[in-house]
Amino acid sequence: MDSYGRTDISHVQKQLSILTWNMEGHKIRNSDDGNVNKMNVMYIKKMFCSHEIICLSETWTNSITECNIYLQGYEPFCQSRTEKHVKSNRESGGLAILVKNNILKYVQRQPTASENTIWLKIDKKNCVILSRIFI
Repeated sequence: MDSYGRTDISHVQKQLSILTWNMEGHKIRNSDDGNVNKMNVMYIKKMFCSHEIICLSETWTNSITECNIYLQGYEPFCQSRTEKHVKSNRESGGLAILVKNNILKYVQRQPTASENTIWLKIDKKNCVILSRIFI
């Protein structure tokens, strides 16, 4: 892995760029506009678009709001908690991995028994297993 967090995966024929971010919720509290979806903020979009895979934690989504984890040109793989934490008035936890459409044909979601984990298998000639885990 280089200093930019890119990992060399030979079957992709180039550097595979992976970004990881604890987003602390998919919304920004904004006094002017109410809550703004972080996925619609221009500087965040620009930061994301130079990476093939984006791993997000603490999305604070549920099965209904998972659709807010969307970025044009990417396929989202989301995992939300089914129940709110007993001490929380909002959703907590939540994971997402966004995969750029140009490598999507090599990606398969793998089954998991935990709502705190997403597993993806990236396979062309060699196989890479990618996981996002919330502990």
